[in-house]
Amino acid sequence: MPAPATMTGNGMPGRHGVPPERTVLRRVALSLTGAVVLVTTLLGIGAYWTYHLAHAEARATTHGMTRLVASQVERLLDAADLMLGQMAETAAATDWARPGAGVAARDRLRRLQASLPISFRLFVWGPEGKLLATTLDGAGATPDATGRDYFEALRPTDRGLYVSDPLYARIDGRPILVFSRRVSGVDGRFLGAVSFSVESAEIARLYSATGLPERWVFAWVDRVRRTLLLREPASPSSIAANAALPPEVMDAITAPRAEGWVSYRSVVDGEGRTAFYVALDQHPIAAFVAMSDAAVREQWLKSSLPYFAMGLLAAAALAVAGRFALRWAQGEDGRRQALAGANADLERMVAARTAELVTLLDERDGLIRAKDTLIQEVNHRVKNSLQQVASMLTLQAATLPTGQTRRALEDACSRVNAIGLVHGRLYESDFTGRVEAMGYLRDLCANIARTASPACRITLEGSPVELPLARAVPLALLLNELLTNAIKHACTPDAAATIRVFLEDADDGTLRLTVADEGPGIDPAVDPLTTNSLGMRLIRTFVRQLGGAFTVSAAARGTHIVVTFPREAP
Repeated sequence: MPAPATMTGNGMPGRHGVPPERTVLRRVALSLTGAVVLVTTLLGIGAYWTYHLAHAEARATTHGMTRLVASQVERLLDAADLMLGQMAETAAATDWARPGAGVAARDRLRRLQASLPISFRLFVWGPEGKLLATTLDGAGATPDATGRDYFEALRPTDRGLYVSDPLYARIDGRPILVFSRRVSGVDGRFLGAVSFSVESAEIARLYSATGLPERWVFAWVDRVRRTLLLREPASPSSIAANAALPPEVMDAITAPRAEGWVSYRSVVDGEGRTAFYVALDQHPIAAFVAMSDAAVREQWLKSSLPYFAMGLLAAAALAVAGRFALRWAQGEDGRRQALAGANADLERMVAARTAELVTLLDERDGLIRAKDTLIQEVNHRVKNSLQQVASMLTLQAATLPTGQTRRALEDACSRVNAIGLVHGRLYESDFTGRVEAMGYLRDLCANIARTASPACRITLEGSPVELPLARAVPLALLLNELLTNAIKHACTPDAAATIRVFLEDADDGTLRLTVADEGPGIDPAVDPLTTNSLGMRLIRTFVRQLGGAFTVSAAARGTHIVVTFPREAP
């Protein structure tokens, strides 16, 4: 009985009724899962790269802003140093003991103040820290600078431009910076100091044109004193100036490196920040700009929101499409299972019919083998019968005297032997209806050579060629006639001669048979194509049976006969 049907991986039935390894529902579910994973992966990769680009852009902005701020701070400090230098020269040349000297100095300071771009408050201090002149009214003037770092730091030596630690206004607590410079006599004696004060907010307004992003911070740091001089936005007065920067940030800024990056968490507002700092060339101060990591993330979320929305819409559309696809897949599985059952019945019918056909084919093969055996037996009997005929002709010829009748019987015997060789070859080989030509032509040449004069030698050259029986018989008879004629005319008992036979397989599907002897050649008066001798008539007949043509030519010694014919019957 045929084996039961199965279910294959494509939903078709297989052996033992096993369900398919992958149903439509399973394939659709896997495809949807893959799509969800793909969309999620693409969204993740997109989020990572957009955030990476946003962060890189923010770092580039921080780098550029820091360099811009550093150049502006450098120019501001150079201008402050120049102005304080002029004030120091004026203070050193003024005789403060002369009546009205303080009023004249105040007027000069106010004229200088009016030329400045921001509101500076100018001061001249005596060697004991007493106020000598100022641009402030008497009610707001600071009476004494004794104990102030911007004054006391200048007593020992001329330190050039000095920037004080941050001070805070008494009324509103706003941070104030004081810039000062030593006033020296011609002998280097300390004559006091000149200074000006400015609110940090006034300095910050100078950088408003740089477009510093919201929630970013810029600052000045004294790298020698490790002091935070200025921070904008300003830190609350409750936080000490140096406490506004973590120690690791101060360590990085005061290191020998002229510039670099540092990340920290602000003690002022608790935000994580990434900063770039640049040390000034002419002053021991570093400019410092810090970006807000949270602001960068918020800006990234704001710019990426449309893309995330599109991704979510795509995911929602995928979910809706997946729901419909799963419902369709369930129905498709049901239809396929019904089809699989019908297909299993059909395969059982096909298997039964196939078994019947195999039995019939086995019977047919047995009949074919019997037929082949019968044909081989027929060929064997034909060969034996032809050999008996040839033997009787040979015996009959032996009883006749030498003459035309005896030669005719010998020729007939040779032709019968040629046909018998073909049938012998068919009997000896597996019957396919085809004969290997070179084998039986070699046997034919050997048989004819045995009947010829000992001085006559026959050679055969060529390529292996298989021919059907209908072409092998006329070819054998043709070669028999050609060799018989060559032996008759070229071989004599007194002279040795060689007859050469060539069978060539041409590329155009034709065969070429050449017989060349070393005899005296053809009589010029005889036309071999029209002569009525029995041998030539037989040759023309066999050539026509092969569907070919032949030529006869005389060489320097002997005759060449070339027969050309198609390999297969036309």
